[in-house]
Amino acid sequence: MDEWLLQLHNPGVIYLSLFFLLIAGAIGFPIPEDIPLILGGIFVHRGSIRLEWALLVCYGAVVLGDLVIFAIGQRLGPSLFEKE
Repeated sequence: MDEWLLQLHNPGVIYLSLFFLLIAGAIGFPIPEDIPLILGGIFVHRGSIRLEWALLVCYGAVVLGDLVIFAIGQRLGPSLFEKE
């Protein structure tokens, strides 16, 4: 997975890829959050993206993913425990 991402040079595509990988991991795809975060650090180290924007995108994606999971649990959680 990381080979194609490491070959990207367009910062906008890198930010979007990191964002969607983090969201995908939050909603259930088998992608640990650590991998996109480490890849973001590699891109910052290479100078491909800026640290400030990488922090904003990654933090925003993690918080948004957690909010989505929380909202799903809040809406569907109680009905899962009701017996019919």
